[in-house]
Amino acid sequence: MPESVTVPETSIVVAPFTIEADHPRNCELLLTSVPNVRLQSAFDGMKPAKDVRGRARVPVDQALTFASFPRIPGARLEINPAKLTYRVHDPLFGEEDMCEQLRVWLKDNNAIRSGTKVAGKPPQTVTTDVHRMKTLCREVLRLVEHDEAKVVRGPCPTSAEIAELPGKFLMNPGIRTATTQPVYEEDFAGWVDRLSQAGG
Repeated sequence: MPESVTVPETSIVVAPFTIEADHPRNCELLLTSVPNVRLQSAFDGMKPAKDVRGRARVPVDQALTFASFPRIPGARLEINPAKLTYRVHDPLFGEEDMCEQLRVWLKDNNAIRSGTKVAGKPPQTVTTDVHRMKTLCREVLRLVEHDEAKVVRGPCPTSAEIAELPGKFLMNPGIRTATTQPVYEEDFAGWVDRLSQAGG
């Protein structure tokens, strides 16, 4: 497990910022730095989905099926590097009108049983360590650069700013089993050399 490091807030160079999941093919986002969390993408039945080559299109069946689907904003991930916290927010939580519109649409399209309640999950705030926070910020920046998420609050950090954050980049932040791999990326080359020398 990565070592725990306490860092004074004055050394932080990345301001708090928030992203919204907005994948071009309406996919959920899975972040290796945020275990057991799926970020539901924004969904608009009339939004042109993009194929794997980036070409915008709306399939005929989607246009007919989802023409009346209420637009659902994407899940949000609020990141505060100074406090080493992130907060996952479901856009349906506390939004009764939006939930009711979605429930009615699902019922009318035989997607749920009559009387089924639709509600969002309550926000989840997690405190982490400097290594996972630094790794998370870089992972989120890549999502933004690939148009799979958008920054909706605060300034988007640059890769140079993230590199200046305290801590080290984790080799595999999502791993949940024992491994002989190094914890930090910077140790990977040396680990490979030792394996090669040992004939591994």
